[in-house]
Amino acid sequence: MKIIIDSNIYLDFYRSNNESIKIFDEIIKNSDHIILTDQIIQEFYRNRETILKNILVKFESESKIENFSSEFLKGLKDFSSLLEIQKKYNNYRKKVKSELQNIIDDPYSDEVFLKFEELVNKLRGNILLTNDEILSLARDRKSVGNPPASDKYSVGDEINWELLLKNSENDITIVGRDRTFIDNISFLKLEFNRKTGRQIYGPFMKITDALNSIGIVEGEEILQLENKQIEQIKLFDSFWRTKDFNSEEIISLICPYCGYDGPNIDEICSQCGLPINK
Repeated sequence: MKIIIDSNIYLDFYRSNNESIKIFDEIIKNSDHIILTDQIIQEFYRNRETILKNILVKFESESKIENFSSEFLKGLKDFSSLLEIQKKYNNYRKKVKSELQNIIDDPYSDEVFLKFEELVNKLRGNILLTNDEILSLARDRKSVGNPPASDKYSVGDEINWELLLKNSENDITIVGRDRTFIDNISFLKLEFNRKTGRQIYGPFMKITDALNSIGIVEGEEILQLENKQIEQIKLFDSFWRTKDFNSEEIISLICPYCGYDGPNIDEICSQCGLPINK
């Protein structure tokens, strides 16, 4: 049994706190059960920088404290102390911005990137590689409308699926949280079985559930960390939502990848075409 993890699951480590990196260690420890494709690797490298840049832009906006405009305030006894606190705050704000910019500019200062690189290096020689045949099959799949379906501009999910059909000698467990596999899982399971004689399990939202499905039982600490991570991801996703402030009704989603604020329809960014998870 092998496990394939969607690229967005790896990218979710940028949407949760540093504690969750221990979950990545479990992926690396069990790398002999992991399937990695060149498409997943490229998607991680490409979208990593976009996510971090948008986090930086939002931090700059949300953490900014405007200067005080009223001269009257200067006569208040505690105002000078407030100015000192503001000065200290702004100094730390600059340090946080600088640290985040350094992570963007230098991937080797990025703990998540280093963990992903460690996984790639452990699987070196066993990574599923795209060729002209796979690319042609992926394009054909898209043209006839068969799932899994990437956005209208790319064939990333189609490439990954064709690589699985071409190279699978094992049953496969899927880890993914978007709609690509969830909404079409019956079709995909049937096609996979007919073409390979093997079975598809999942998709699972949790890495620990996928590991458990192949007989690897995680300890309570890792289980709790992943539950906590998923709650943080939900908060991260809601952070990118825009509202009609008259009704408080959510009318669009800001894309966490390119920052476009819509209108975005059916959980797909109208600008970059990547899925926006609600």
